[in-house]
Amino acid sequence: MRQYGSGVLWGLGLVAAALFFRGLGAAPFLDPPEGLHAEIAREMGIGGDWITPHFNGVRYFDKPPLLYWLMALGFSLVGPSEWAARFWSALAAFGTALLTARLGSILGSPRVGLISGLVVGVNLEFFLFGRVVKPDALFVFFILLAYTGFILAYRGAGRWALVVGYGGLGLTVLAKDILGAAGPVLIIALFFLLTRERPSGARWLPWAGVALFVLIALPWYLAMEWKNHGFLWYVIVDNHFLNFARQRLFPDEDVPLTGAEFLGVTAIGFFPWSLMLPWAFARAFRRPWVGLEARGWLLLGLWGGVVLAFFTISPFKLPHYALPAFPALALLVGKLWD
Repeated sequence: MRQYGSGVLWGLGLVAAALFFRGLGAAPFLDPPEGLHAEIAREMGIGGDWITPHFNGVRYFDKPPLLYWLMALGFSLVGPSEWAARFWSALAAFGTALLTARLGSILGSPRVGLISGLVVGVNLEFFLFGRVVKPDALFVFFILLAYTGFILAYRGAGRWALVVGYGGLGLTVLAKDILGAAGPVLIIALFFLLTRERPSGARWLPWAGVALFVLIALPWYLAMEWKNHGFLWYVIVDNHFLNFARQRLFPDEDVPLTGAEFLGVTAIGFFPWSLMLPWAFARAFRRPWVGLEARGWLLLGLWGGVVLAFFTISPFKLPHYALPAFPALALLVGKLWD
């Protein structure tokens, strides 16, 4: 069984590498998003300011620095190019496919893992975001890493798995969003509420994990606030709370979708696997949740379902806001198909 599982990862790795790396630099940048992000990274490497991102010399506050750090490092090694800029998104998408397959093998079987890894890699929306210069693929990978660490710890893998999970949460904050870590934490809390478990703080809040999260997530934000007074108010209050209430003080050029449009775009982006989701969710939420296996699939159902439900009712959402749910959706589909 172990050799079979290893073969699944090798085979899936070849498919994912062909999907995400082949012809990566053949097309010119899509403007404005790709050119903007690549230029920020280029200016960071040339100007030497690794704290405050700049675009054409103007401070840029809308995205954290992880993707820019990685691209600037790549540019310094191989020079600026479409391939070098897109490499990190492709690498994150490649890792997401492999880690999804590994988690599916643990929760189900190597065949569940193989199907899940293929589903998360070959759906249209994630395939596209794995080949463009945007931080979303990195964000999805680190969210998946955080959930994987929690699930392994819940299944008895040891405290190290939980530390890995906290590290993943910290990297989500640097990849996309300071509140990116809140979603998984709230969903895990809902999971414990539904299973009527009373988790021990000493077990689920290990000092090593919390310290790792703080060391990864906070220093850049504090440095940005020190150098750019008002930055935290902008990224937390204006970018999130006022944006949710549609009362932003700073205008946003993005046009939000309606709830029906958001679900429609997600269904198209995840097609044809989206046709299986109602049945897959019904199976995940079916009581009783007895045993580690059933509860693991319940958590995946909550992960995918809460993300979709939250952004459906949120007054502000864009087409790619469902992407963090895609690994969970792929695993649910893989289990159902198996």
